[in-house]
Order: sequence, then structure tokens, then C-alpha cells
Amino acid sequence: MKENIETKNVSASIDKLIAENQLESLLKKGNIKEQTYTIQEGDTISEIAFNNGLSTSEIYQLNPNLKGELINIGDKIKISKLQPMITVKTTEKLIKEEDIDYEIEYQKDGSMYNDQTKIIQQGEEGKKRVEYKVIKENGLAINKIILNEEIISEPQKKIVKVGSKIRNNGTLLLPTAGGVITSKYGPRWGGTHRGLDISGVTDRTIRAAESGKVIFAGWKGGYGYAVIIDHGEGLVTLYAHHSKLKVTTGDYVKRGQAIGIMGTTGNSTGVHLHLEVKVNGVNKNPLRYVTI
Repeated sequence: MKENIETKNVSASIDKLIAENQLESLLKKGNIKEQTYTIQEGDTISEIAFNNGLSTSEIYQLNPNLKGELINIGDKIKISKLQPMITVKTTEKLIKEEDIDYEIEYQKDGSMYNDQTKIIQQGEEGKKRVEYKVIKENGLAINKIILNEEIISEPQKKIVKVGSKIRNNGTLLLPTAGGVITSKYGPRWGGTHRGLDISGVTDRTIRAAESGKVIFAGWKGGYGYAVIIDHGEGLVTLYAHHSKLKVTTGDYVKRGQAIGIMGTTGNSTGVHLHLEVKVNGVNKNPLRYVTI
């Protein structure tokens, strides 16, 4: 136990006593009132934990029936942060077999269209045996140290051919479910607006204007959360101000695939999509490539 514990014999009225199981619960959980949260559409375990001042480990500790990231809309989970009255610290040795992820190698093929892929070699996960020292407080792991690692089998990479030819003669899909243009490409506020701003939609899903490879997905300064897709043959599109991203750098996406949710991150005056189109590194007017 981390705390200094001492016991005393005292006289007390019998109505002040609690049952053994109540004492155990008090020592383990403290006297915080239990709170629950109802799962909403789009929720993730990590987001629920962050929004309630918890770690993901604490969410799993409070809800031992949870399995991985699998949650269902309408389910209720506990979100009361435990405040145990004592802290029991343990050190354990754990030996387990783990998978080793395989790499994916993409090979461009000019004879295929950019929404076409072909698997040349299937990937295969490897295996390793790992020995850990795990330090826990009240059953919650606070530190995990690798003592030894032994490779059982090496992973085999997956090889995928990806087309680079563009369909539709370069006509791009409108990334939004309709909407209105709130700011066009060209001069604005004493400078140049390098893209097209679209807002006024109920469905805020942002979709890829064309198939291609995601070459950036993350925070990008004034763009906020942004996605950049390379479609091949010098054509690149940029989608800015997302509230949430649905792709990661390195992903290959198909025309019309959801890549994020419209938001107002970065330098933004309201919820909208900022769309840019570049050809060979030069910004172009998106209205030459998409139709509102």
C-alpha cells in the first residue's frame, strides 16, 4: 500500500458500522456517486474518456465488459472516476504472444485507372513473444516495461498495384452533399483566396473528389484539420477545416469515399469546407473542375 495505514481500536455506535462488502467497495471506489453516459452516433472510447476527464484505461476499468472499440449506439457505460481510499501497488511479470503488423507497399501502374487496385502479394502478420514488467495501482496498469522480445515469425508485406490514370477527363466529384458557395476562388480581403468555400449543408460528410492517395491528414495551421489527396498526373486536392478526419496519411481512397466531417477548425469564420485544386503544384479555380 502506498499510503501509511494504521489501525486503532475505538468505541462506536452500532449504527455507524458498515458491512464488510460495503467497506471493500468504499476502499476500492471511494464515495463518488456512479454516473453513466449513453453512447451517441460517432462516439469513440478515447473521445468519451477525454470528454469526461478519464483515460481510456480507466474507462475499461470501470466497464470490464467492453471489448476493444466495439460500442453500440444507446448503450450505457460508467464514467465515474474512482477515488479509492487506499492505493495497492503491484509489480507483475507478463509473457504474451503478439502479432507484428505487416507493411503495405503500393506500386503505381500507369495502365490502370486511379480507382483500380490489384493485390500482387497478400500480407501476413508475424508473431513475437514479449516479456513485460507491469506496474499496477489498484489493478490499473500505470507502467509497462519490455524486458525481453523474441521474434517467432517475421511478417510478410502486402504488395498492391494502384492505378494512376484519371477517369472522367479530370471532372471532379463535388465533395459535399450540395451546399452554397460562400467565397469563390480569387481576390479576397487584399489577398488571394486559393480555394472555394462551401457551406449550408445538413449532411456535413466530406467525400474524396477523385480516387487517389492521402498524402496528408492532420492539423495544418490555418487550414485546421485538413486532408490532401494526390490523384496522380499532377492533380492534388485539399480539404480544410474538418471537425473530424476519417482517413490517415498513406491511405488510398476511392472517388466519393468519406474522408472527414465539415467543421470550423483553423482560421475559419463558420462551419464550411475550403476546397483547393492544384495541378503540378499550381492552384487552380476549383469551379473549372467541379460543378455546384
